[in-house]
Amino acid sequence: MSSPLAEPPEINALLARVQPALLSSAWWAEWQTAGSGTQRATLLQNLSETIRKSDLALSQQLSELALEEVFQDDEREKHAEQADLVTIQALNTLAWVRANLNDYAYSLEYCDKAFNLATQRGLQDWQCRLLNTRALPRFWLGDEMGARADLQEALELAELRGDVKQLLMCYINIAWLEILSEELESAEHHLNLLAEQLHMTDDAQLRQNHIFYLYENRLHVKLLQAREAERLGRDQAMQDALSAAQTHLDWCLTNTHFCSDKPPFEMVIRAHQAQFFMLSGEPALAVQYGEAAIEFGTHSDTWVSAYAHFCLAEAYSM
Repeated sequence: MSSPLAEPPEINALLARVQPALLSSAWWAEWQTAGSGTQRATLLQNLSETIRKSDLALSQQLSELALEEVFQDDEREKHAEQADLVTIQALNTLAWVRANLNDYAYSLEYCDKAFNLATQRGLQDWQCRLLNTRALPRFWLGDEMGARADLQEALELAELRGDVKQLLMCYINIAWLEILSEELESAEHHLNLLAEQLHMTDDAQLRQNHIFYLYENRLHVKLLQAREAERLGRDQAMQDALSAAQTHLDWCLTNTHFCSDKPPFEMVIRAHQAQFFMLSGEPALAVQYGEAAIEFGTHSDTWVSAYAHFCLAEAYSM
């Protein structure tokens, strides 16, 4: 079904870029009968959320348009609760998109606006989610204490609410931050908590993605432990860490195709391979996989890209 001709050109132009499969007859029926800007904003934001991992630019534009629809809604007070909810959702998407484009100042600004609105509305589920989201830009902007505080507050709120999805995300984010700070025992503790509670979610794809996060982060921990053992001249500890790393690496390589976030995962696994072969004393393979990580890397995540370049630089220096 084609889009209604009466729509403003910018809306038609954006919708024309959405995969036709996402714009079903039912979707168009809802769009054409939407009686308010808030209802239209909800439909636009749902589309934005669906495509945000596959098309950052289009997702951003759809969320921005959703905000415009809400703000221009003459009956906004009549739909105040839904208007605020879709505003929070759109701001959260924009924060996520800007973070993935390494624009952390704007990401933090969007997070703060959404969090304040969620707090005013008493929406604890969104407060928890936004604390998890906000920790990333805070960390990359140099506010590690603020990032840790956000994650701790999110963890406590998720536990209080019994929010399994956000609880698991807290474990992942806390472990990730601790790995970057090389607090490896604490990182392993939170990864073990993740492993123990994965069965609590009935979302099969989410569980599969989190299993991949679990193995990838355990792999990273073992590689860091091997590096430290090498530095201290503890040969047996180094070999034990590399043996464990090999097990986690083999699992990741075998199961990557099950993960819905494949681009960043595939890039970081190649970088881990470069690190593994460097520690194993095989510089040619270290360079090969380091170059593969860089060549693969269209992903904009700051840490993934920086880590891949670091591994390649170390491989070249051997």
